[in-house]
Formats: sequence, C-alpha cells, structure tokens
Amino acid sequence: MDFTALVQTLLSAPPDQKATLINRFNSGFDSLIGLQFLWVDALRVEACCNVSDAHLQAYGLVHGGVYASMGESVCSVGAAISVMSENSTAVGIENQTQFLKAMRVGGRITATAQPISKHRNRRRWKAELIDETGDLCATCTVTLAILPSGHTVAGQPIGFQR
Repeated sequence: MDFTALVQTLLSAPPDQKATLINRFNSGFDSLIGLQFLWVDALRVEACCNVSDAHLQAYGLVHGGVYASMGESVCSVGAAISVMSENSTAVGIENQTQFLKAMRVGGRITATAQPISKHRNRRRWKAELIDETGDLCATCTVTLAILPSGHTVAGQPIGFQR
C-alpha cells in the first residue's frame, strides 16, 4: 500500500480498523517495545504493552522510558490522525512524564491519550497509563508541532519509514 492509499484508508476507517492498520505497519521503536494499538481516532488513542524482562531497569521495575515512550506514541498517533485531512503531520517536541506506580514483569500497561489543547501549529495531548488492575501508573503530556506535508526534518521529508 503506498503512502497516499494508507492515508486515505486511515482517514475513512473506523477506529478499530485504524488500530489494526497501524499495527500492521508498526515498525521501529513501537514494534521493539511490543506496543499494540487498540483504538485510534482524532479524539482518543489506546494502546497496550505486555511487560517483559526487556522493559525493566536494574531494580526489576518497568523503566520510566517505557512509560514516556508509550505516552509519546499514543499522543503522536492521535495528533497525526487529527491533522491528516489537512495534509499535515505531527511530531513531538516536548514530553513530560510523571511516574506514579511501579510495575514488574507480567503486568500489562494500557495507555489512553486525548487532546487537551489545539493551536494553529501546535497540539497538546495527555496520556494516562494504567496497569491491568486499572491503577494509574504514569501520566504523560506531549506537545506536538504540526508540520505541512513535505516539511523536512533532519534533512529528509517527514513520512512513514519502513
């Protein structure tokens, strides 16, 4: 599927099918940590990750970077989906993550993100990350720059990398 077809499909698909499509094309860091999208639309994104040894820091607890990364991913996907119809994309420029409860191997982290502010060239989204019992483990607020199609970052146009 070429990029234009992918965008058209993402714009017209219902939220659960958007999640399935994003999972099918999932690569890079999201794939590395095992992030699976469950629901994707312009007002809410939900994804989960089963905690394994690969997610731990030296004390056997989930590394704070896992929470920050999951928050960044769900917020970025939501913001990107919300501006696709404007022929734009979103990239994170600030991530503030607060750690509230430790987790260990065997748990499941679910991140749910929603928009909290919208400006012409910026968006702000907030994610809540909960464990399998529903306890809040972390919150993550991400500020995203809205970039027009064809905009270059680090010398290359913004777009899906596979």
